[in-house]
Amino acid sequence: MVSRFDREEGKRIQCEVFGQALAIDPRQKYSGATYAAIAGLMMRYPESLGQPAVHELIHLIIINELMGIVDALLQNFALLYRDGVTPELSPAYDIVAWSVFIQGHCNALALYRSEDGTLATRTLGPASVRAMCNVMKIPEKPVQRVIKDAVHRALELWPDMIATSALMDNQKQALIRHFFSHPFIQQLSW
Repeated sequence: MVSRFDREEGKRIQCEVFGQALAIDPRQKYSGATYAAIAGLMMRYPESLGQPAVHELIHLIIINELMGIVDALLQNFALLYRDGVTPELSPAYDIVAWSVFIQGHCNALALYRSEDGTLATRTLGPASVRAMCNVMKIPEKPVQRVIKDAVHRALELWPDMIATSALMDNQKQALIRHFFSHPFIQQLSW
């Protein structure tokens, strides 16, 4: 059903999930690292990853929130090494909109660690985006633009896509309810 992104012309492409890349014990897949840690690793490779990959990560995080994907953990984000050496962020994969079954707005991973080492919030908002950008040492304005663009595009496309999808009617209703109840959809002006 899905084309493999780790195959090209019948050959395997080396793939490394962020749990491996960050040397996190699989038993700590929800608490061993943060999205800021993933971003920090990507910033160490400015030629192939850097801020554009961090912006794509933020884009994926907002999509996860809007769809209700509450289990996007370290194994749901990966690096590809097409040449065996140079890392690039993989396309999104293992996308399951849990909001058709459960309610709530959050991410599987914390956005960042506070200065005292505690895991910070699992939801995006103006204050958490600002704090996460400060931790990652990246400019906030471009990140805000990434989020706004993702939200506006989702608002433009998703309702019709959900309505015409193969989901059962009760699942469509749950997904639409989740989508329109998200603070970013309700407060597009932030």
